[in-house]
Amino acid sequence: MGVIRSQAVFDGFHAWKHAARFGFPLQRVCTDDPEGLAALVQQLAPDLGGDALNAVEVVDPPTLQRVCDEAGVRVVHHTRLIAVGGIPHPPLHLLQVSARTASSMVPGIVVDGARHPGNLGAVIRVCAAAGAPVVMSLGGLDIWHPDVVRGAAGLHAAVPVMSVNEISDIEGPLFALDADGDDIGSFEFPAGALLVVGAERDGVSAEIRTRADGVVSLPMRPGVSSLNLATSVSAALYVHVARKS
Repeated sequence: MGVIRSQAVFDGFHAWKHAARFGFPLQRVCTDDPEGLAALVQQLAPDLGGDALNAVEVVDPPTLQRVCDEAGVRVVHHTRLIAVGGIPHPPLHLLQVSARTASSMVPGIVVDGARHPGNLGAVIRVCAAAGAPVVMSLGGLDIWHPDVVRGAAGLHAAVPVMSVNEISDIEGPLFALDADGDDIGSFEFPAGALLVVGAERDGVSAEIRTRADGVVSLPMRPGVSSLNLATSVSAALYVHVARKS
């Protein structure tokens, strides 16, 4: 998985908005356009109020560019804001305890071998909206890569996330999403279940199929062979929840 990151980068207003809204421990927030930021807050996030704005450091454009450079962001976001904070690294078993004690209505999500940062980010957005208890990136992208955080609009702050090296690192009931499985809408996941969704091209691996406690599928029109990664996660979670409601 490469070097473990110590710093989360929330690039732009929307990523910062979610980090602030969900209480992510930000260490520094900078803008060179305080009036523009105040207008965005008033229009799009009035719930943040004065405390979040008061924590923003107003800097000049060269300083903002320098902060972005240090964070690995080459171009200042058009909303003229960047925020950084330390990445939480709880032991894997703590995340899985969280997953096991969550409602069985929504499984945690494991993405197997994701390649595209935007797709993995979109998965996190869906999981945050649906109330999934955890999102894991298995054997692929670093889930804290700045492009993944950008694609997730900062919603890493709203759901526990982490990267995992091997399937053997994951405990608990594990189910694979694949075309030949049981209809997910009528399936009853056990408490703490994790649903593995394959990457953009290859689907779930043979190792996952061997390890899985079961296989579930999405109901689809005949002739439609596959869906985009984030679309598959969205459909799986919402079809399952809707049919169980």
